[in-house]
Amino acid sequence: MELTSMLSATKGDKLKDSSQWRAWHKRMKAFAIYRDIWDLCNPDADKASRPKVLREPRQPEYPLDSDSEAKKEWRDLLEVYKIDTNRYERQRKGLNEVNEFIITYVDSSLRDPIFALETPYERLVYLQTRFARSESYKEEVRMQWRAFSTQKPTGDIEKWLASWAELREQVAELQLHEARSANHDFLQAVKEVLPIWWQAKYQEIVMNGASYDTLNLIESFRATYREIGQSDLSPSPLPRGSFSTLKGHQEAENSFQQADQDQEAENSFQVPFEERPCPCGRGKHHDPVNCFVINEAIRPNWFRLHKENLQRAENALSADPAWRKWIHEAIEETAEPSANAVQLAYSMSSSISF
Repeated sequence: MELTSMLSATKGDKLKDSSQWRAWHKRMKAFAIYRDIWDLCNPDADKASRPKVLREPRQPEYPLDSDSEAKKEWRDLLEVYKIDTNRYERQRKGLNEVNEFIITYVDSSLRDPIFALETPYERLVYLQTRFARSESYKEEVRMQWRAFSTQKPTGDIEKWLASWAELREQVAELQLHEARSANHDFLQAVKEVLPIWWQAKYQEIVMNGASYDTLNLIESFRATYREIGQSDLSPSPLPRGSFSTLKGHQEAENSFQQADQDQEAENSFQVPFEERPCPCGRGKHHDPVNCFVINEAIRPNWFRLHKENLQRAENALSADPAWRKWIHEAIEETAEPSANAVQLAYSMSSSISF
């Protein structure tokens, strides 16, 4: 591929600020690798490990007054010279073309300091020092990651995955501490897109502590998404035992506790009314008829009614109208005929401000 074609294939915005550095660096690196001189240009390589630039070889002189053995040796040296010259010319041409790439694709404001340097290596070190790891650039990438990493995918999933992986790579290259939570952030972002896949991976990675490469996690999601298809990903409620957060185990544990409480409530519906504990929650050793919270008619003046107990009873009886009816009838049966004003305290809960 000629220089003009290669430049055309790798062209893009001219480097002007930190936000463009990574994409620009990728194009430049691809160009240098194609020319087989990246080892000489890599700004991350120190001088000790960087190979030296080839020097122009010297052509051996022909021995005019020498014997045949000397002339044979000269011919051998000439062959070596030709090989070395070809290597030198290829390297020199590649370095010149990389220099041209740098000059062509940097903003005009950068050309004066660039022209003050000679080799591609020196110029790339300058550009990298200026743009690659500046604090402003790091902060910009950090803010982009925080805004995007846990955001629910919209539009084309494949494009979203590519953007997510690219941004994650930037975070990792800059060694930002946010990279440590990449797996958790990815799970948080896609949990509503593929709930079944998310639940399995959450259990494996977060709850069981399994180690998972982020790129492999992305590929696993992509493969499952392609197999199931978008038409099968209509929103559906997650199981009660699944987790709704990735911000620690506390909320996940609370989900389990809530599920257990729901199961207990469901099981309590099977217990006969007379054997159930009082819905006020103040203890299992008194019945609703004799409860100061439930039965307002027997409530003494000294009794301090706590709103949370009243609300707890109201919630429990609202969930089971048959139990509410049974308690109401039981209280009416034990009430004095003159106590027409007797009523359930929980029926007045609407008049209490919570």
